[in-house]
Amino acid sequence: MSGKEVKDGSLSMTTLLITGGDISKDFALSYISDLKLDLIIGVDSGAEFLYSNQITPTHVVGDFDTASKKVVNYYLADPSVEVSIHKPEKDATDTQLAIELAMGLNSDEIIIMGGIGSRMDHTLSNIHNLYIPAQKGIKCFIINEKNRISLLKKSTIIYKKNQFGTYFSLLPLSTTVEGLTLKGFKYPLEKYTMEKHSSIGISNELIHEVGSIEFSRGILLLIESED
Repeated sequence: MSGKEVKDGSLSMTTLLITGGDISKDFALSYISDLKLDLIIGVDSGAEFLYSNQITPTHVVGDFDTASKKVVNYYLADPSVEVSIHKPEKDATDTQLAIELAMGLNSDEIIIMGGIGSRMDHTLSNIHNLYIPAQKGIKCFIINEKNRISLLKKSTIIYKKNQFGTYFSLLPLSTTVEGLTLKGFKYPLEKYTMEKHSSIGISNELIHEVGSIEFSRGILLLIESED
């Protein structure tokens, strides 16, 4: 997998991470079929989803405390798959290790599937891990059948044709987000200071073909949702 050429002649690399959270099989397989992927990383028990659905990863990573030995041994025996085994007693989650691996492989876009699950601590950790690629200007989001979660460190444009679901929610990841201005949305804002405890950014809707999210300082979580 060699990447896709972009306008400036450089290569764009898109990486899919399949982690061990909740995955809707029908949604996942449909979504993956529409992607042009360069790398696929199975993360711990996420490798079992790949195995069960005959999707060959390029990499498998984790401590494999929740993955079956059968699946781990299967990938260890496959010379086309790079397997990275870590000790359970480590300072980072398997998902963080996979994100760092994807970044080290020069990914420009990272898609995390299975990052939302029944363990709220892991879900929140995965959301906070979005900050790691954002620091390097790498696009990264967590997706399931109802949500697409990304992190914004700077102003951005939203296009209706590319939106996921109906609702847009903005939550401060930093203590405050300053100068927040929303245009093209049902509920606009003008140079608003959003504090971390505020819920004013929940359940907005894009009413024009293009919307803008502008702010001068802070970090925002953008959650696109479908009921």
